[in-house]
Amino acid sequence: MSYYPEQAAEMWNAVMNYSETVVNTIIDCIDAKEELGYDVSEARKHVDAGWGAYTSGDYWRLQKIIAMIWAALRQAPKMVNDDYKPDSWQELKMSWTVTEDPSGYDVSEENAEFRNKVYGAWYGKCIGCALGDPLAGWPSEKVREKHGQITDFLQKPDTRNDDINYQIIVLHCIEEFGPEFTSRQLGYEWVEHLNPEKTYTAERQAIENIRRGLVPPYSARENNPFSDWIGAQMRGEIHGLIAPGRPDLAAELSYKDAIISHVKEGVYGEIFNSVMVSLAFVMSDVEQIINHALGYVPRNSQFSSVVRSTLAKCKECDCWEDVLDWINETYGHLHWVHTFPNIGIVVMSLMFGKGDFSESVLISASSGWDCDCTTGQVGATIGTIVGEKGIPARWKEPVADRLDTDVIGYGTIELPALTDWTCSIARRVVSKHAK
Repeated sequence: MSYYPEQAAEMWNAVMNYSETVVNTIIDCIDAKEELGYDVSEARKHVDAGWGAYTSGDYWRLQKIIAMIWAALRQAPKMVNDDYKPDSWQELKMSWTVTEDPSGYDVSEENAEFRNKVYGAWYGKCIGCALGDPLAGWPSEKVREKHGQITDFLQKPDTRNDDINYQIIVLHCIEEFGPEFTSRQLGYEWVEHLNPEKTYTAERQAIENIRRGLVPPYSARENNPFSDWIGAQMRGEIHGLIAPGRPDLAAELSYKDAIISHVKEGVYGEIFNSVMVSLAFVMSDVEQIINHALGYVPRNSQFSSVVRSTLAKCKECDCWEDVLDWINETYGHLHWVHTFPNIGIVVMSLMFGKGDFSESVLISASSGWDCDCTTGQVGATIGTIVGEKGIPARWKEPVADRLDTDVIGYGTIELPALTDWTCSIARRVVSKHAK
């Protein structure tokens, strides 16, 4: 087969752009594996050669070096002997310290407040993601230097965000397979409905694994060092919305979702997020919600420690900026997509926002790190508490009831329709899992 010169150049540019993505991803993999406590020195020995191959345009040699790095990562010895942490669903349930569970929430069509809260959660998620997205990946200091404290959208809101894509697929999966869907079924729906170019870190690795026949939970454990990153946590709200006032059920549903791409600490992040949203239907005090949600996370986990330490620091400090400085100092060595510093920012924003929607999302957006994820989570949680009617119009009007997605088959969804869909699925789920 022959190509015209301009076709050959176009193909080569595409190959090299892909190569840059692969090179950056493999370096992230090395860093993530090291953060998990592995000795990655053998893998790091190949990095300079990999960059040399990339910059010289030797694509085929680059592929060999990347293969060698993956081999070194698979064989990397564990240097940190972690204490035992629950992994299976039964182990997780046995680790719960919660003493009293809410009895549920009225999801009937007659309860207009249910729809108002779900509507508020979706609006809050879209607003938060769009508000934080222009600053995602920025260090806190850079946000301060360039913008001070964020007070409004920095650009016209774009609701297209991978944090939301996975949650739409959950609703679709339950339509297809019912409330008792499996992790494998949901993983296959990811493969069908997500463009790999619109997926990142743990989720991208999981999708590649599933395509090769490594189904959950193995999709999270093979060639996937991003298990402590924020990907599971960022997509947890939907399980709280379809299990309102049922944190035990929200935890179970989010666990099935999380283990597609994450293990242990990363899984705990999604459970915590989903449980907070579930509790937001029946509680309005953010500190009470946070403390109760901790009862569904293993107490000996690092995730739990981060949340508890952040809560303590919030009570010790007079302003959120001081807490943020402490988060940066304590967790600044971690990648900006890592779960730990970002859950600290979520807790800080909720505590100092004190239930006020605007204040809560603006604190999160002003903090940097993975602030589309954190601000989306904060927005969804407070949006559930106050409902759509409690979100100021200045935030809703630019979004204008519209959600654009990258989910294949669901390009644009009107928020009222998405709300009604979510409420309908919630009724199916609650009915199937009645206590």
